[in-house]
Amino acid sequence: MLAVVLWIGLAACGSWWLARRVSAHDQIARLTLMTRIIADDFAGYGPPQKDSFGSYLTWAQRAMPLARRQAMRFSPISYLLLWKPSGSIVLLAARNGKGPVKLNSSLVDHSLDATVWPALAAGQKRRIRSLTSTPWLGSRQPVDEVTVPIAWSSNEQGYLSVGFNRSVLLQEFWPAERRVIIATVAVITIGVVLIVVVILLIARRFEHARLQYTQTMRARTSLLSERGMLASVLAHEVRSPLTALGFNLHFLRGLIESKSAEYDRQVELTRSCEREIRRLDLMLSDFLTRTQVISASQETAVNSVVREALEFLRPALERQHVRVVMHLDEADPRVNIGPDELRQVTLNLCANAQDAMPRGGTLVISTVAEADSAALLVRDSGKGIPADVQARLFEPFFTTKPGGSGLGLALVRRVVSGAGGKVFCESEPGQGATFRIVLPRAGEAHHPGSQPNEPQRLPGEPDVAE
Repeated sequence: MLAVVLWIGLAACGSWWLARRVSAHDQIARLTLMTRIIADDFAGYGPPQKDSFGSYLTWAQRAMPLARRQAMRFSPISYLLLWKPSGSIVLLAARNGKGPVKLNSSLVDHSLDATVWPALAAGQKRRIRSLTSTPWLGSRQPVDEVTVPIAWSSNEQGYLSVGFNRSVLLQEFWPAERRVIIATVAVITIGVVLIVVVILLIARRFEHARLQYTQTMRARTSLLSERGMLASVLAHEVRSPLTALGFNLHFLRGLIESKSAEYDRQVELTRSCEREIRRLDLMLSDFLTRTQVISASQETAVNSVVREALEFLRPALERQHVRVVMHLDEADPRVNIGPDELRQVTLNLCANAQDAMPRGGTLVISTVAEADSAALLVRDSGKGIPADVQARLFEPFFTTKPGGSGLGLALVRRVVSGAGGKVFCESEPGQGATFRIVLPRAGEAHHPGSQPNEPQRLPGEPDVAE
């Protein structure tokens, strides 16, 4: 943001400076044009001639009407000075205040100081300078002076210096130029602001796409890593029953080949092999189901999915004397996850809570709409989870339940992390357990590495372990 403000400030200052430079060049061009017009009129009036006394005074008096007309035509004129390359003054008409220009006869025929009034160089078309005052005229007003050459003939040349009163110039030209400068600065500033807005929008779209790509790649990397871990665990889990199957089949073949009468033993071994084969088949099916790619491109309303899952589990919960309490946020937050995946997560957590309360209890389901995320809380009043078990809860194939696969919570973590969310578990022995699922709300980009909000206690909830 600071860089944007500095950019806009530099653009405004730069445009102001540029407009001022353009305005200054425009003013110089105007003053030069005025001086050229006056010089052309004096050139057409004829070359200056000396009278019988060898003075230009008589010619200057005859040329004064022309000087007055030019002064009336161009009001900023402070003085008109016509002089020879030798420095000799031919005509000097000066204005006192706002009155008409008058001939300063006392300075006609006098020579100018060559160091202060140097002649123009060969080929030089004009000379522009700023004077803080004109003491030789008895004036302290600053002027902008323009000097141009006049050629009456090939042998008769001179210079015309016109002094323009700076205060009058500001009064006449500055209001119009100020409007132009302000308009220029405004247009350039608005243009820069629009460019900045477009750049920020493009950067935001790019960042959003980058975050989505990062999230997708992170989920795929996590999935591949988890698949590798699941594969190694699965290989370990499958090797033991396969060894037992091989041993049983070998023993069964021995019984058959020996034509033993142990019929019941043969049936028992056959059924044992069938059970192990079915268990391995279910394990492989679970493995394939739980390693599918999770799609988080859908938007799902959390409350409706929670209601559907609880309605499905309600008969089983009632038979087990489990009381269900729901605190669903009225905002009904929507999250970036498919409804089937969210339903599976809810069912797994509620099933675990049900197993933790074999003699009945209270199951609290809560949803919370936060600033950029939505939380799903599942709390039970069971016996709680020991600390050493909590550290391994989400490991594949880790379970403390007889006959459990150990893939339920591993699936929950993979589905939630694939959608850019987090899973928290907090429990104390004897005070139940709380599972908190935090998912990005629909339309919010997930920032990898960001920390979800800490668990909150909802008003009206029973005193269950946080």
